[in-house]
Amino acid sequence: MLDKIQKEKLALELMRKYGEIKAQLNDYGISRTEREPTGDYAEWLVASKLDLLQAENTVQSGYDLIDPQTRKTYQIKARRMFKDHQYKVSIAKYVKYPFDYLVLIIFNEDFTIHRAYQYTYESIPLFFKPKGDNMEIMISLSNYRKKLENIENMNILAL
Repeated sequence: MLDKIQKEKLALELMRKYGEIKAQLNDYGISRTEREPTGDYAEWLVASKLDLLQAENTVQSGYDLIDPQTRKTYQIKARRMFKDHQYKVSIAKYVKYPFDYLVLIIFNEDFTIHRAYQYTYESIPLFFKPKGDNMEIMISLSNYRKKLENIENMNILAL
C-alpha cells in the first residue's frame, strides 16, 4: 500500500507519461487537439479505414471528415466503454450544422473496436432524442444492441 507522498509521486509520474504519449499522438497526426484522445483517435481511424480526409479546422461545427470524391461529410462520435456505465452521445446543433453521415464507434477498454455504426443524417431521429438544439442518446454495454441495432436505417461498419 502506498502512503500519501508515494501516491502523489506516482500520480505525477503517470501524468508525465500521459503527457509524453499525448505529445507523440499529436506528432504522428493521430490526435490533433489537446482534448482527451478518444475522439481524435476515432476520427483518425475512420479517415484511415474509409479513405476520408480530416476537416482542416478541428473546432468547426457540422463534420469531422469529408469524402474527397463525393464531398459527403461525416460526423464522428466515439465512446470508450467501461463495464456497464451509462454514456451520453450528443450531436451538437444537429439542425444548424447538417452532415451526411454519423459514425459512432464504441471502443472496448483497451481501444479495440467493439462496434462501429454508420447512420444517415435523416435516420438520426430514429435513434437519438432531441434535447434543445442537440440530439442525444444514452448507451451502455447492456443496452446498446437494443437501442442501436434494431432499426434498418443504420449500418454496422467493419473497421
